[in-house]
Amino acid sequence: MSADETNSTSGFETPNATMYIFVFQRDNKSTLDQSVMSIMSRDQQRIQRGENRIINSSYVTLSGLRAWQEIYYDYANNKSMKALVVMTVKGGEEYQLMFITQPGYFNKYLPIAEKMIKSFQITK
Repeated sequence: MSADETNSTSGFETPNATMYIFVFQRDNKSTLDQSVMSIMSRDQQRIQRGENRIINSSYVTLSGLRAWQEIYYDYANNKSMKALVVMTVKGGEEYQLMFITQPGYFNKYLPIAEKMIKSFQITK
């Protein structure tokens, strides 16, 4: 997704971990499955370039809605990072919550990130 597709971005950052919330404007007919297919296609390209390694992906629940979750290593920009992304689609908007940190900090901060993700509510 390009930066100009982003309607809003919020973040919480510490020296060792960051949590982002992205909201992307989508067509009202867009579905979660369409977004997942797009992400999986992008992931395949990044994997082929050696920029990503997917650890786990599955359907979950976010704010009471069916959602997609992915845990992966990101090797872009000569850095090694580990990320958790959870996304859902509602009312023409795609919501993505991303927790990213260096791999050595991932398990330390994961419980906090999971609490933040579980507390996320879409109010529109």
